Amino acid sequence: MLDGVTEPVVVCGHTHRPLARQVGPWTIYNPGSVGMPYNEDPRAQYMLLDLVTLHGKPGWRPTFRRVEYDLGGLEPAFYASGLMDAAGPLGQLLLLTARSGHAYISDYAYWLRQQPAELAEDQPRSVAVYLAQHGPGRWAFSI
Repeated sequence: MLDGVTEPVVVCGHTHRPLARQVGPWTIYNPGSVGMPYNEDPRAQYMLLDLVTLHGKPGWRPTFRRVEYDLGGLEPAFYASGLMDAAGPLGQLLLLTARSGHAYISDYAYWLRQQPAELAEDQPRSVAVYLAQHGPGRWAFSI
């Protein structure tokens, strides 16, 4: 994925987890997630990058932050915004993910790819079957 990237620092997203990692010649930063963290911490997560001098050279120092927000307002907001209706049964998994910081929605998607077509095509039933079998400590994929 980094073919052709010449910059030594890459800031990215979509992994849902904060990280600072050296990968070959690149330093990769991910600030985390606001609303869908997959690290069991539902607080809003972000990152500050400060330009500092490291070993006589300019470099970046990440500071990862987490901020409380009104988790109790999530469900009413899901309904008021129309998200719950638009998402159908997946809305329940999105809400569980946002409230808990657990990877319900991605784990369900992984699990669903392994299910027979008739179950995969029946979202209400597949979400119910998934939730009966999976969750914290019982994930379909290794997190």
